[in-house]
Amino acid sequence: MAREKQIPGRFTRVKNGQPYDSIIFGSIIATLLIIYGSLDFIVNLTNTATLGTMFLVNVSAFRLVQRGRLIPSDKSYFKIPFGTLFPALGAISCILMILTLPPTTIVMGLAAMFLGSVFYVLKDKSIKR
Repeated sequence: MAREKQIPGRFTRVKNGQPYDSIIFGSIIATLLIIYGSLDFIVNLTNTATLGTMFLVNVSAFRLVQRGRLIPSDKSYFKIPFGTLFPALGAISCILMILTLPPTTIVMGLAAMFLGSVFYVLKDKSIKR
């Protein structure tokens, strides 16, 4: 991500073949979560982020299948059996599983994903100028 300028270039630095700054930053975040949260909180936060990401993947697949109908079959490279059924079921099941998690974790996980998306969009727009 740093090489594509989606995050600060500082994270591209490598020491002994390892992204040193990225490892330190990730370790600090993990340590703070361990100190100030319980293992259940960390697991639920991870579940929220993963399920939120999978929801977006399924919505994207759903949209690609819908757009595939606009493209001639000889030019389409994206095919999913049963059309939009599996992406729709996947998106619905992700939402249902997220709703079983504690509300605080859901809010924090979705807020983190939202802030990451905002940062990505702002960074992307600043590069194109």
